[in-house]
Amino acid sequence: MKHQIQHILIDTDSHFVSSNGNEVKLTRTEWLLLCHLIENEGKVCTRTEILDAVWGQRFQYDTGTLDVHLNALRRKLGFSKNYPIEVIRGVGLILHTDAATSGTSESVQMRQNLEWAKLFTSLLPNNLKTCNLRDMIVDVAGGFTDEIERRSLNCGMKLDPYVNEIITDEDTLKAIFSSVLTLLMRHIKEGGSLLISSKLNLTDFLISVQADGFCPDFNVPEIIAAQRFAALLWMPMQMTNSSGKMKVEFRVPLKRL
Repeated sequence: MKHQIQHILIDTDSHFVSSNGNEVKLTRTEWLLLCHLIENEGKVCTRTEILDAVWGQRFQYDTGTLDVHLNALRRKLGFSKNYPIEVIRGVGLILHTDAATSGTSESVQMRQNLEWAKLFTSLLPNNLKTCNLRDMIVDVAGGFTDEIERRSLNCGMKLDPYVNEIITDEDTLKAIFSSVLTLLMRHIKEGGSLLISSKLNLTDFLISVQADGFCPDFNVPEIIAAQRFAALLWMPMQMTNSSGKMKVEFRVPLKRL
């Protein structure tokens, strides 16, 4: 059966997805997530329901794993953050029924105008210094979903449930976290485990990445650069090999608004 969502054409019979005529390659998990939302179009799907349908017994950690794949799916399909797949906080996700059009309807245009308004607001000077750490972790990790699935890695998240906005250089923080993941992915065992966790403390936010494998040298150029940038942001980093696992931790100071 064929489905049209804005500029995206999905053929569930042939497992083919295209954007304006160009093929979009999805991982197996991204495909299952998209199909589940299509099957329940217009209905709010709870996170538990989605995890059972898409991950089944493979799911081990918290729903941050779902957020990672959702962000990756949105990025590949060119969807905005809140439409046509919207997150209903504390409940789950919904694929809006009015999205199943060519994308020229009045309702879609109103949504797009709203997204532009939100973008403009986010660029105001007072907001340029804010960063939601949980969203940052999920967003960066989403860039590695293809490699994680291709190498059959067991990836999970244990993220602190509290949302914390801090004053920092978000782009630099993303670059540091991306460099850490890139290094660990280079040395992780095929079919091994990758665990990303975070913990809120009184004065800082601890981010930890642990992977099965051994890193022979943490002093590679990208990590040296990451350490220097982290020092500028007052974020101490620690890297270790222990019991067949690589681990990188860094502490992000909480400078509240």
